[in-house]
Amino acid sequence: AWTASMEAVASTEDTSNSSSTGNEDAASGSCHLFVTRSGHRALTRCSLTNFTPATFSFFTTRFGIQDQLLASVDTIDVDGTTSAVLEMPPASFVDSLLTGEARLDLQDTSGSLMRGTFSEAETTITTVTLDGAQVVPPSDTLTTGQCDILVAKIPELAGVDCSLSNTTANTITLNAGARGQAGETLETFTIPVGDNHPTTWTPVNNGLIQTTNSPAPYYLEVGNGMDAIRGQADGCRRNKHTLCLQDRFVITSELSLIHI
Repeated sequence: AWTASMEAVASTEDTSNSSSTGNEDAASGSCHLFVTRSGHRALTRCSLTNFTPATFSFFTTRFGIQDQLLASVDTIDVDGTTSAVLEMPPASFVDSLLTGEARLDLQDTSGSLMRGTFSEAETTITTVTLDGAQVVPPSDTLTTGQCDILVAKIPELAGVDCSLSNTTANTITLNAGARGQAGETLETFTIPVGDNHPTTWTPVNNGLIQTTNSPAPYYLEVGNGMDAIRGQADGCRRNKHTLCLQDRFVITSELSLIHI
């Protein structure tokens, strides 16, 4: 997960015609990016004031060349929040995030710009394996799957990235509860019907954040009834300082772990 503080880019005309009334209408806000582990999607959500973007453009600096355009995509309005989904982002896009050189430009229909550079957000990641046998009571479905749950305490967002063998489900629920027990639903994620690789990047409540960042047991359930599959988050959570081996052994570092 990545985050960028967005600032308005002043044009020459804006600078020369600055008003004495102050910056009451100045554009501000932030954008948050979730790149799925399989690399097939990059989901961006922005919370902006006094700005309505029409286009998201991703830039980087490579080989000493400034402002190289990596990808551009039109916005999507989801629950009043400006967002965009980039399908199959280029490898250079992911590389630029890791080196701190990925920049996001937002442009509205009038040509005004906002700009920000992405930095890594503190996240907790849990991987779960799903099947019908874990549902309470067990379902008869032969569908299986695996999901990664990524939670960023700041800015209170959760990403779900799943790979399913087959599904007609349109929702994923995250629930508090131990193996073999049904528990309280903490969040419901809407997914497209028939998508075998559903992903979502959604604001979440504090209860979900506390559960997923603690040893408390929780589970994901995809679908309902006899077609439902479930995955239990019994294993360790991964973050910047913790690595899981075979979902049983935990390696913790005082400094950031280096992934090669």
